[in-house]
Amino acid sequence: MAVIEILFEGKPIPYTEADLKLSEKNSSFTNKIVLPHAKFPIRIPENKETVAVLGPVNILASKKKRYYHVVVAFSHHRYNGRLEITEFFKTYRKADLTYKSELAPLLEEKIYNRFPSFNVLQDNPEEHPYSDSSETLFDAQDAYVTHIQSQENLVFPEAHWQFPQIFHRDRFSESDLNEDGDWNRFQRYVNARTFDIMLQNTYVQTPEEVSAENKNVLVPHVFLLSPLYLALRDFGYRLEGSAVNHPLLKRLIFTSENDNLSKVILKTPSVDLGDFDGPWIIIGADFNNSRTYYKEIIYLIETAGDYEVDFDMTFE
Repeated sequence: MAVIEILFEGKPIPYTEADLKLSEKNSSFTNKIVLPHAKFPIRIPENKETVAVLGPVNILASKKKRYYHVVVAFSHHRYNGRLEITEFFKTYRKADLTYKSELAPLLEEKIYNRFPSFNVLQDNPEEHPYSDSSETLFDAQDAYVTHIQSQENLVFPEAHWQFPQIFHRDRFSESDLNEDGDWNRFQRYVNARTFDIMLQNTYVQTPEEVSAENKNVLVPHVFLLSPLYLALRDFGYRLEGSAVNHPLLKRLIFTSENDNLSKVILKTPSVDLGDFDGPWIIIGADFNNSRTYYKEIIYLIETAGDYEVDFDMTFE
């Protein structure tokens, strides 16, 4: 058992020791990450020491709760905490003491929250955020191949993710894989390679149609130690120990179904239909003598499909 010390601005706050004694949990035989945290009610005696640290009781504010940011120290450890004075009595102040490790919020975060945004085209990731669909063709596949080749043989901590070729026959449904599906050229591998070169998805565009050849899915796989390494670094800590340098652990990765694909809608080249100078035909007029006109324009489409028509109208 360890009696704690509560410090405010470097000065110890007296309290009734019978109210608060803590024991450190032994987490050596658990598969969970355990970080110190606790909340306890305590009594702070109303004496000269308390007044010197926390100040005298303000009669006008005696019914209001007061908060102090404190440091809780015990067993050679120091944690940030909060002391909340909930009630004032003649001989003591009633309070709640809360403290936790500054790393505790990490246990509630998603793994990807600690990863920096990355853009293979070297554009600003904040100005060009990822989207799973786009009307713009970015031509980023060559940049992806270059990036993947640049770290092909690297492991943690020299790299934080890799693109291993993994067999994945169930990646898409049968309807996507059949002859008319969007993924009928899929090679049944994610991060598929041919002669150690990453396969790229291509398309063929003609005046009549656009045909996509989707062969590959790029899926970055994060090294097991990287999220913890980056998270601790953000808090000013360093990941150390034998595990960090173990050849096997440095190569272990998380499996993931999240990919970096972006669906791009490609359109066939536009055709200028020219000007249509035919007469406007009056359909009729309503009781306000507002007239309705129409112009009939006939254009023969040689290939069936969905088309988008843009036109400008000028009234003189």
